[in-house]
Amino acid sequence: MTKANDKTVKNETIEVYLVGGFLGSGKTTFLRQLMMQLGNQKLGLLVNEFGSIGIDAPLLMDDEVKLVEINDGSIFCACVGHGFSKTLKAFSEQPIDVLLIESSGMADPSSMNKILHDMTPYLARPFDYRGLVTLVDASNLLDYLDVLLPLQNQIAAADLILLNKIDLVNENTLAEIHETIREYQDEATIVNTEYGSISLEDLRSLMKNRGRISPSYNTPENRPESWVVIISEKQTLEGMEAFSKALAHDSWRIKGFVQQTDNTWLHVDSSAKHIVVKPLTSEVPASFDQGRLVIIGAKQAVGKFKEKIKVAWQKTAQGDIELSY
Repeated sequence: MTKANDKTVKNETIEVYLVGGFLGSGKTTFLRQLMMQLGNQKLGLLVNEFGSIGIDAPLLMDDEVKLVEINDGSIFCACVGHGFSKTLKAFSEQPIDVLLIESSGMADPSSMNKILHDMTPYLARPFDYRGLVTLVDASNLLDYLDVLLPLQNQIAAADLILLNKIDLVNENTLAEIHETIREYQDEATIVNTEYGSISLEDLRSLMKNRGRISPSYNTPENRPESWVVIISEKQTLEGMEAFSKALAHDSWRIKGFVQQTDNTWLHVDSSAKHIVVKPLTSEVPASFDQGRLVIIGAKQAVGKFKEKIKVAWQKTAQGDIELSY
């Protein structure tokens, strides 16, 4: 990054939003539609992926956006926290108007206010932190909320909640979800959405940073399992759908890019039982010379999850795969 040398720019604040939500809740889709609304405002984007390779960043690439990826852990975890602080400091030196931070789906963002407070003396330009907007997947919240601490904390720490994918549930379930969310969070506004859609004007008016400061539970020992699958042979859309379905019970998230037999690429974007495999409309990153998937799920007995991935692949897809943790 190059530093902003203009004295006027240095005195201006940078509007900062943190975007949270469990795996597959729609954060990337929300960011894409929000970026389109920023117009001439200069944007910085920090994408935090839990897996060791970046999948979301290529879907957000824009020549006018200053983008940084931090992979293989939560930005709120000690394992990558130092890199997060350095990146925030670097962004404060940039001639940007807005900074959007997409946190990992496994992140507990409870400590964000404290992090920014502690960093204030070291920033080249002050941050105007507007708060945390948490996306919630209406199609699986009731299945996961009682057992997943990250999801509970993402809701409890939220300053605005976007209840997403409401088209996938009926009115009774929607009402139950609202009541359940209020058991964990009774202050933040809840907005019902499809595809994470909200106007920039509404976002700015509804976001109210509550100043919540609490310790984060993010520690290395709380990490779930995350496997990277390297795919050398070309696949079919039907095969990738079958593979995702075969792992639906054990995985929270399957995402990545896979090449088809006609040399086009597929975008795999599945969360639990919600299977999405479709042709990729943007360009695949140049570094992806082979297909790659990230698969995330709860920790299991040593080697068990890896074996389930291998078995599911053998039953549904083509060729051999290489797995790395």
